[in-house]
Amino acid sequence: MAGLYDIGSSGIQAYRKALSVTGQNIANLNTEGYRRREASMEEISATQGGILSVSDQVGLGVRVSDISRAFDGFIAARARDSQSDFSRADTYKDALNTLESVLLPEDYDLTFSINTFFNGISSIAQAPGDLAGRVVALEQGKALASAFAALAGSLDALQTSIESGIESAISSLNIETQGLANIQATLISAGGSGNAANSLLDQRDKSISSIAEFVGLSADYQTRGDATLSLGSTGSGPILVESKNAAALSASFEEGKVNIYASGGGSLRPTKQITSGIIAGLVAAYEAIGQTTRDLDGLARTVMGDLNTVHRSGLTLNGLRVGDMFSLDAIDVHQSTSNLGSIATSISAPAGVVSDATLTLTYDKANNIWNAAKPDGTIVASGTSSVEFQGVTLAISGAAADGDEISLSMSQGKAANMKFLLSKA
Repeated sequence: MAGLYDIGSSGIQAYRKALSVTGQNIANLNTEGYRRREASMEEISATQGGILSVSDQVGLGVRVSDISRAFDGFIAARARDSQSDFSRADTYKDALNTLESVLLPEDYDLTFSINTFFNGISSIAQAPGDLAGRVVALEQGKALASAFAALAGSLDALQTSIESGIESAISSLNIETQGLANIQATLISAGGSGNAANSLLDQRDKSISSIAEFVGLSADYQTRGDATLSLGSTGSGPILVESKNAAALSASFEEGKVNIYASGGGSLRPTKQITSGIIAGLVAAYEAIGQTTRDLDGLARTVMGDLNTVHRSGLTLNGLRVGDMFSLDAIDVHQSTSNLGSIATSISAPAGVVSDATLTLTYDKANNIWNAAKPDGTIVASGTSSVEFQGVTLAISGAAADGDEISLSMSQGKAANMKFLLSKA
């Protein structure tokens, strides 16, 4: 039977340790990722007596049985979901604010340029023979075309910036998931019995919280202390982190849309499970800018079509028929900087034949021929001194070296290409 001194000593030792836990909680009040600890007490039982004796029910005092973390999986999940939703909304809001400043600058916007041009046209209607008004209208027409092209260029630059932001966010996410996998490798080694160090569990939860800023996720906690993370809130999305292994995300951009892929099983699988987090906000912003660009292109086509129709029905002051006032087509030709030959190019394209296409022309010296291929490598046209594609002819002269390349980019109906075609009042 323990004496009163032994029982009292055990109580002092136990509560001194509990008080240390309380001090640790106070000291780490503002430590990011730290979760409050709690000391659990249990009685030190007396030993069982013999068969004919009564066991000693007094006991041997008290001791600290465990130091546990204040952690609730349900509350942690709700906190992660809220964090992911806020990150998406905040990121999307910032991108839309930037888009708004591009569309509606403080000084002159597209509406101002359109109104100014129509005011100039109205002044010509009031005095058709006044050359001064016609000269002013010419400059206003050039300014209107420049305003469309400049706005389209600004939207393209903003979308490119958002694209870089998506790639950067995915890269940061991949670093975080790999970091969690490393933490869990240590957890599994140290906590194989289910009693992992609380500091490691804090690191795990902090890492999961960081991942939740980028994407919405579901977490399934294992008895060893590690967690299995999957994309989305349903728990059925692609696995991000499992045990010591981490998947990697990647993205592709096509026609104003973003495709996200998750690695798994040695292959890339597209996923639609990213609906919250920074990446979801950036994707939504990217697609919103793409839609705005398409709307701008539509407005440019309407302006061009209506004004060209009216202009073609009129006559010059000399009584001659006139052509189009605006154009939205563009053809760009660039020679590769690694070309070894000396060549020159010229383009001929009848009005209205330009279509969207990107080609790479490569010179084959053995056969003395230029081959024009699409981005996927499909050869669509060939020629010795000229190559024709969908009505557009690219003439090539000079001495080409084997493997020399020419890039041909054609674009139709885009606000970025808008030009004012008239030069004479």
